[in-house]
Amino acid sequence: MAAYPESFASTTPANPDRASRDAEENGNGEPIRLLKIARLKSLLNGNEAMIVVRQLSKNFARFDAYLPLLIGESVEIDFDDTGALRGIITERMINSFAMQFVDGCDPIARIRQAEQDGALQPKRRPRVSIGVAVTLHAKCGTYKASLVDLSVGGAKIETEQPLPPLNEIQIRGWDRAPITARVAWQTSTQIGVIFVRKLSISELLTWSS
Repeated sequence: MAAYPESFASTTPANPDRASRDAEENGNGEPIRLLKIARLKSLLNGNEAMIVVRQLSKNFARFDAYLPLLIGESVEIDFDDTGALRGIITERMINSFAMQFVDGCDPIARIRQAEQDGALQPKRRPRVSIGVAVTLHAKCGTYKASLVDLSVGGAKIETEQPLPPLNEIQIRGWDRAPITARVAWQTSTQIGVIFVRKLSISELLTWSS
């Protein structure tokens, strides 16, 4: 699997006509450039993945993702505290996409409101359901398992057989760098883990694809 670039900053200027059409109140009359993790769900087949949004306006978003999305496909993105934002894929270039929002959802306003509300509530990092097959390596043995969901700081894991009490494990998957994690909670066939080192954006996208 090809390594995903660490930086997703666009090197190609936005289309001037589109930038003018989708201008935000940032003083420059241009869409806002950012680097923000979100969840994306295809309304065509239900596939989910983590994405990195790198440009945002009231009407459009540009993002990077490991999903075979089609032009014209309906999708939803969620910044975890904004609620689902629905749109349609309008452009694709390898793993970079553009989508047009529908229903006048105004993501900028939602994000700003969520940031204001966030001072009163603990932040929760975006998680995505992925179902990736993995093996857990511990001092007491090796176990087949599945990543139920994943974030940059931890994961929920489900196993095919009951687990003994675990403390620290290594999560291994095909063509992915191993992750060392500490067990935060455990049932007979599920565990919640905290990663010893938080995943980078590229690692998160690789593991969730």
